[in-house]
Amino acid sequence: MKILLSIIISCFLITGYSSMSIAGNKRMVEENVEELDELNKKAVKQIPDLPKKGQVDMKTDVTYEKEEPVFNLRYKKITSEKEGKINFGTNQVKKTTKKSLSEETNDKND
Repeated sequence: MKILLSIIISCFLITGYSSMSIAGNKRMVEENVEELDELNKKAVKQIPDLPKKGQVDMKTDVTYEKEEPVFNLRYKKITSEKEGKINFGTNQVKKTTKKSLSEETNDKND
């Protein structure tokens, strides 16, 4: 009985301490995610003539000058989507077309 009680107490202590250490990391991870989300939005705004609908795939280096981020865009691929209807007599079909534009710069060696 004493062994069972000591095992239960040990399990409780282990799970209690591990959950406290996870809680501290969760806050840091959430802060980092928010910071990366803000940087991502600022980086995308650096690209001119973005389509209203589409997808942007990019790689950029970020440095800070006077506490402001400076983006060095190394790769970008913009896939724009355009929706329209095609009329086949009495049937109308909704069609989505995609157009991709890729660009890569080799300013830095990885």
